[in-house]
Amino acid sequence: MKGKRLCHHVPTGGWPEAVEAAIKPLLARHHKIVSEPAARHLFVTDRAGVMLAVHKVIQDLPELTTPPPPSEPDPPVAVVYPITNADPEAAMTVLSP
Repeated sequence: MKGKRLCHHVPTGGWPEAVEAAIKPLLARHHKIVSEPAARHLFVTDRAGVMLAVHKVIQDLPELTTPPPPSEPDPPVAVVYPITNADPEAAMTVLSP
């Protein structure tokens, strides 16, 4: 199998960036990675020997799950702050066009 190039279809479980980051250091100079985000897959092409290592790394990756949705933010609250040392004429000069 030496010298042959193989293409490996990699299901990423929705985390193509994480899988690509894990396998990219293993790939040879003339590799090719094509991401299909809609299908949540990567297509990796490289030499057969490299692809064996890539396959092993992918199998050893922990199962990546979707992160929990962010919690709901606190609702906005209207607060009135008293202005004790304000100059209305200066404010009008600054705010007027």
